[in-house]
Amino acid sequence: MIPKPGMWKDVEVDSYIRDGQGTTWRICAIDMADVPPGYSGHLRCKNRQGEWLTIAPKPGGNPVTLMVPEDDAEPHIALLRDQLGATVLAQREHGSEKWTCSPWPAEHKGAANDFRLHLESVHGMHVGDVKGFAKLREVHEHAHSEPWTPRAVPHTH
Repeated sequence: MIPKPGMWKDVEVDSYIRDGQGTTWRICAIDMADVPPGYSGHLRCKNRQGEWLTIAPKPGGNPVTLMVPEDDAEPHIALLRDQLGATVLAQREHGSEKWTCSPWPAEHKGAANDFRLHLESVHGMHVGDVKGFAKLREVHEHAHSEPWTPRAVPHTH
């Protein structure tokens, strides 16, 4: 996202703003109850870490830093993540064909379902019958040692 100067009157639901510490907040709801004319509403915001914040009404003509998506898909990504609970499986830099997934951890730490999802969604492998973290790790290492199959997404960790 790139910063763009704006005014509080320009802020609406699904706008993104940046605070003084550099945190980007998505506007999830606006309550206009008891708001003086010419002011923004009470803004209910959420950041990428899942923290919530309510911003009191601001004069509509005062400046605010709006964050504008570089990619047309960003609002759709926010909807999937924030409203439907989707998680990121892989990321691709804008304009690149290269996908990057989170590193495969050295130990289990309770994330076997995430690893199964990675193998199924990114490698295109059915692993429902694979039992145990060590076996999942072995399957994953094998998947990276073979040429990419048509069902898999070429990626790095």
